[in-house]
Amino acid sequence: MSDDKLNTYTHRPKPYGGGSIFTLGEDRLNILQGPVESEMLYGDIKSITLVYRPRNSTSEGYYATIRNANNHTATVTNLTFRNAMSVDRQDSEYHRFMSALIASAAKANPAVVLQAGLPRWMNILSAISGMAAIGALVMLTFNALIARNFPIAFLMTLLGVYFSWWIWRYVKHNRPQFFKAGEIPPEVMPPVGKSK
Repeated sequence: MSDDKLNTYTHRPKPYGGGSIFTLGEDRLNILQGPVESEMLYGDIKSITLVYRPRNSTSEGYYATIRNANNHTATVTNLTFRNAMSVDRQDSEYHRFMSALIASAAKANPAVVLQAGLPRWMNILSAISGMAAIGALVMLTFNALIARNFPIAFLMTLLGVYFSWWIWRYVKHNRPQFFKAGEIPPEVMPPVGKSK
């Protein structure tokens, strides 16, 4: 694989509009989003935040926010839209690109803030909201059983199990923490070799 290919990450983060191309230069990140070109010097990057963010039909969505000293942001995700309905995962490419970007930013600016997960209050709120929704599904299941509506009770049980699994993964993966370059928490990075 060529160096140009290794230093470039392309994705289409929305089902409409053009894609985004991120290129790792010698001292800066070059960004092309549609017709708009911009750049961020590695030394000016003040924070990189990695989160677990499932979208649409996939439970394996990952998302990065890069912020520089002027508070300009760029976002990168491992998911790319093929069309309005189909989403592909680019796990290996995203993992490789973000690891290289984080290493370059940390080398140029040792004070860069590397964060993983959601802010603590948001993670707690997600857990509380999820438990409230699960509680509502349990009540609906209970009411359906009392009414002897077994198909609805079965459906509510399936929804409750699936949603419990989903919210547990979401909260667990988005536990707030700081990290060092080279020690990226696996919860906020897709596994290598899972692109499809």
